[in-house]
Amino acid sequence: LVTSFQPLEVYIYKKGFSRLASKKYTRDLKSLDDAYIHITNSSIQTENKRNENKRGSVHKCKLTLKETLTLLQRAYNVDTVELLDKIHKVLLAAIVSMNHVVSSNPNCFELFGFDVLIDDKFKPWLIEVNSSPSLKIESLIDFQIKRSLIRDVLRLIDPCLYDRKKLASLFLRRMKTGQWSQSMPRSTLELRQQINDELQQILTANFKSELSDNITGDHQSREIVPEDFVRLAPSPLSKRLLSVKEKIEATITDRLNDEDKRCR
Repeated sequence: LVTSFQPLEVYIYKKGFSRLASKKYTRDLKSLDDAYIHITNSSIQTENKRNENKRGSVHKCKLTLKETLTLLQRAYNVDTVELLDKIHKVLLAAIVSMNHVVSSNPNCFELFGFDVLIDDKFKPWLIEVNSSPSLKIESLIDFQIKRSLIRDVLRLIDPCLYDRKKLASLFLRRMKTGQWSQSMPRSTLELRQQINDELQQILTANFKSELSDNITGDHQSREIVPEDFVRLAPSPLSKRLLSVKEKIEATITDRLNDEDKRCR
């Protein structure tokens, strides 16, 4: 959950889940076309009728993160605390890499879904990042995790109150001005600007930034953080990553400038 990109404020939800294949993994090249071995998407695994139990759901193809970590610890003696720490670093590095290209809006937040693959050396690999991931309830695990996630997200972001009737009235007034165009009459442009100003006042009237300009690693940015959220930024790690990123960008800029001078 990213509540601010500039300055960076990031939280990760403790309650996740893992997807498993319904058929045992093998490196046999002949198995490459078998989706039930190599693709863990629920939509695919649910088609494997041979693995359905009496309730009609795929057997053990989705586990809670807690169950997954317990399994890894008991079966492979994995240090799950270290593994989670590595995963958190991967996720934070991904967000830091693109925070400069996302416009900062104090009235917005973004929930991302990260797909991470754990290899046979128990090293996490980032597969993809989903913006606004599906919150569809398809199983008991979905119900347990996603329902509480939605509740805790709303508790953490603590959306400001506003006059809904006044907001609806403004939207109606705005619709009557028609589609925006620079060729609009001056009076219409001024009216539209006035409506936009009023809209901003409604949405930001009760908004108070929870982040200071100078964030330290021990700065507690929010008064209420649900216990199932872990703050990844601001933190000493996020500060180091941002510093490294700035140095890399400065180096690239200098080299491009030098190359441009040589070309001239």
